[in-house]
Amino acid sequence: MENQELGNKLLVPKKPSLSVVHCELNLDDLLGEYLSESKALNIKLGPNDYDVGAFHSTFLRQGLKGEAVPPEPLGNTPHKITTNKMKGEKKKFEFPAGNGGAWSSFPDDSSLAGNSTEGASLPGLTLPKNTLAGTTVGTKKKSRRGKKSSETRPRGGAPILAADGDEKVAGERSLLLKWMKKADFHRTAAYSLQENGSRTQPGWNGRNPPPATRLELRRDYSTGKIYETLSRFFPVYYNQGRPAVLLDSESRAFFYRTSQCIWFMLKEVEFYTAVLKLLQATLEDSETKAKFSNAERGPHFPCIIGIDRRYSDKPELTAWHRQNFDAVEEFINTPVIKSVTEWVSSVVNLVFPGVADRFRSSAKWHGITAPFGLFWNLCINGMFEGQRRIHCLPHADSKNIVGVCVLVIYEIPGNKKKFNHSKRTWLVLWEAGVAIELPPWVMAAYPSSLLYHFNVDVSDFKFVTTEGDERPTPENSTPLEEGDGDGRGSLVYFNQAVMYMSSETDSATLKEATKKGHSGKTDYGKAIQDGFEKHGVYRSIQPLAK
Repeated sequence: MENQELGNKLLVPKKPSLSVVHCELNLDDLLGEYLSESKALNIKLGPNDYDVGAFHSTFLRQGLKGEAVPPEPLGNTPHKITTNKMKGEKKKFEFPAGNGGAWSSFPDDSSLAGNSTEGASLPGLTLPKNTLAGTTVGTKKKSRRGKKSSETRPRGGAPILAADGDEKVAGERSLLLKWMKKADFHRTAAYSLQENGSRTQPGWNGRNPPPATRLELRRDYSTGKIYETLSRFFPVYYNQGRPAVLLDSESRAFFYRTSQCIWFMLKEVEFYTAVLKLLQATLEDSETKAKFSNAERGPHFPCIIGIDRRYSDKPELTAWHRQNFDAVEEFINTPVIKSVTEWVSSVVNLVFPGVADRFRSSAKWHGITAPFGLFWNLCINGMFEGQRRIHCLPHADSKNIVGVCVLVIYEIPGNKKKFNHSKRTWLVLWEAGVAIELPPWVMAAYPSSLLYHFNVDVSDFKFVTTEGDERPTPENSTPLEEGDGDGRGSLVYFNQAVMYMSSETDSATLKEATKKGHSGKTDYGKAIQDGFEKHGVYRSIQPLAK
């Protein structure tokens, strides 16, 4: 195989074989092949390169004498090998940094051992009445203590002391720990928000993959060629009644999926009536349907309402919000919509308190009350006549702040068949190498600006799993039937980066800020550290039989 020398530091094949490209996607099976190909390519392996950690591309970039390649410039992610390409040369397709083989799970016998929120503040928690993470919570039993006993005998204990006597903060911390103990944790050793998050150099928002990469990925998506790669992604099935948490290689929680929300499900007719009342006239318009027939995210109508600052020096309502002001305000103030917004904000406040704090600081600077709790914007994905479901094409929400968006899934009432979420419209997070089952009536919070993502039917391929990973069973999957892919709808709560550029530079625009001497940049590392907390998990160890 012919080699190309790069700066006397790195040797890589001009046309790497598929086995080399995929060595991150199937660690166990390709260990021997990795070693033999490395030897054939004259890549000298250090003493620590013979374990599975060597499969990460960071460790593959080694010089002939075992010297590490110098760090890449800011803006390049570690999984990309930079080459001195000739002008006009086609950019090679880039596979994701994460991979299925790098993921591990902590099943039902796992619990939360430590959480950085133990020393953090969790102010302003608001939960819908008697609800938590989508499950119904029983009402609190009436205390037998005297009416004024709380005044004469204050509560004590370690939680109260750790919260400096603040019972509210102590209660929120206790709630979070109890909540997390009911969750399934999945951790990857190959994807890091800090190192692999796809963001712009100034650090405010995400960044799309290069145009050539997007074009090839979308082409492979449309032809089904992408299934070969997706089959080696890590599947996160829905575990009835249990939330799911995804941790990166530094144990930072970057994805949270709730269990199904019972009270939301019971309000399906009321909820969809509100959505239809707002969007029906637009969805029946043939010109609007034609306009979005080839849209980047899919052939649906993305109705964006709320406040942004994309085209002006100061925040203002979105164009569609202004043009349909009365209808939008009625929608926002519908009781079921207000409850969903409160639910979404409460979960974000609880699971991503740093993200919530950053939003509150921004809102305080602007002096504006956000219309959607902890979010400036809401996108209601509307289905045109004849459209079966919301099923998004590959894209990144690159204009969003480095934080989380929240995806809310619902099902249109009245369908003959229930939506088959065990096979249909899973969420793929490309760089992390993971595919996630999303049933109706759940919400999922994750940094959509940092991850290229899309929907896929897992009925079109089979996951390649290693021993010990969950495999499809009759309990976690349902046979396909005609019509079981219809009726899936979604909402997306999000924040655009421009709102934070103003508040965090104390200027109307970045242009104005740079005139005052500001760099125009923000600390991406601090945004990750503050917004995505580290978690620890433990497994119970059974004593050896005597």
